[in-house]
Amino acid sequence: MELLGSFIPPEDRWDPADDEFHSVVTISLGELLREGVITWEMPEMAWRYFDNEQLSRVTQAIEDRYWDRELGVLPVRAWMRRFVGRMNEKMDILRPAYEKVKSANLMQVSDDFFKGRSVGSAFPATQLKPTTQDYASDASDQETERVIEGNYFQQTELLKEYTGLDQQIVDYIDPLFSSLFTVSSNAF
Repeated sequence: MELLGSFIPPEDRWDPADDEFHSVVTISLGELLREGVITWEMPEMAWRYFDNEQLSRVTQAIEDRYWDRELGVLPVRAWMRRFVGRMNEKMDILRPAYEKVKSANLMQVSDDFFKGRSVGSAFPATQLKPTTQDYASDASDQETERVIEGNYFQQTELLKEYTGLDQQIVDYIDPLFSSLFTVSSNAF
């Protein structure tokens, strides 16, 4: 029993505020980030993000969700390559949506723009040529724009079902992490 006691710290030494945690099987994202093994600024971790604001939000959301989750792909460099690959895959799909959200009114359903020109000639036998014979006697330009705003209540119903773009990215990388959760190293 004396030998076993040397591996188990006494209860009075345990502090619940202590952030010392080690994963059971592999290594957690939090351990890698805390120890500086990986950082979001590393060239190996660079993915095609939309802007710096989005990068900050998404990396914070990833840390919030996956800090204590163990990597599902080893070694760490292989995980990093797979992480960047999945982030780029999802951003290729979501980039137009990020552009739309940044530049437009989300309540807008459509925006039709038309521009045209009517040209008439008092001399119908003559052809209109831009370099030689331009006998147009009258011309008029038309320009119209029709913006349709959606019904507020219909749009809010759609937004209730909407999952944020950042959240879609965070959900998309879930397979890169193990789903095994434990509270002690004796659980395995």
